[in-house]
Amino acid sequence: QDHDDEDRALHEVPLDGEFPLSIKLFHYTSRRHTRGATWHERLELFLPLDGPTRFRMGEQEVELQAGDLLVVDNLKLHHVVDFPGFDTRVIVISFQPEFVYSLGSPSHDYAFLLPFYSKVERRPHVLRRGDVAAVEMHDALARLLECYCGGTAKPFFQAGSKAFLLQLLYHLAAQ
Repeated sequence: QDHDDEDRALHEVPLDGEFPLSIKLFHYTSRRHTRGATWHERLELFLPLDGPTRFRMGEQEVELQAGDLLVVDNLKLHHVVDFPGFDTRVIVISFQPEFVYSLGSPSHDYAFLLPFYSKVERRPHVLRRGDVAAVEMHDALARLLECYCGGTAKPFFQAGSKAFLLQLLYHLAAQ
C-alpha cells in the first residue's frame, strides 16, 4: 500500500448495532493530531472545547473556536489541521444515520439528518457559539453528555442519550 492510500483511508469506528452512538473526547496538540485524511459512513459532529481548531473537509478549511459545532461532511476526506500553538480538547459525536431515521421511522424524522445532507452554497455547516441557537444546542449537548457518560449506571441511559441527541439535531436542523 502506498503512502497516499495510508493518508486517505476509510476510518471505521465500531458502533453497537443496537445503540450506534459514540461520544469521545480527544486532546489535540501540534505533536498529537490526526495526520492523514479519512472518510467514513457514520455521521459526525465535532466540537472544540478549549481553543481554536482548524478542520479540513475536501478542499475547504474551517476555523473553529471553543464552543463552535461543526457538522462533518463525512464522505469527504477530512482531518484536523496543525498550526503553531495548537492545543485543545475536542468532543466528537459519531452515530449511524439509521439511529435517527430508518425504514419504519415517520417521514418527518428525516429532518433531524438535514444538516448532514443539505449543503448550503457548499459551505461547511457550523453552528457558532455566538449564534442564537447555540444556547439551546449547548444545553442539549450538556444533557446528552451527562446521560451518555453516566452509562449503564443510569436506567434508560440509551433512550435518554438518543432523546438528547435528537434535541441537539433539532436545533441544528432549525438553524
